[in-house]
Amino acid sequence: MGFYLEAVGDIAPWALDAAIRRWVRGDVENINVDFAPSPGTLRRICETELEPFSKQIGQLKRLLSAVSIDRAMDPTPLLDSHSVVRLRAAE
Repeated sequence: MGFYLEAVGDIAPWALDAAIRRWVRGDVENINVDFAPSPGTLRRICETELEPFSKQIGQLKRLLSAVSIDRAMDPTPLLDSHSVVRLRAAE
């Protein structure tokens, strides 16, 4: 049981619950649901549940690191090149 705690100890409880529900229903791909999942497999299922939220967190962090429009239009150079967010096409 310690291996499971080690594998999913930092996973949000709702994501763990959703992963277990998917396992019990057999709603997982390329995994034999006739046996209990290994700790690593259970973690991967949990990470699948968290993936949309992780992407959104990344997008929000990127947005929060952007400079204001006033600063972007100011002709004086930025001192910290890491504070400039390079814009890319929306995915």
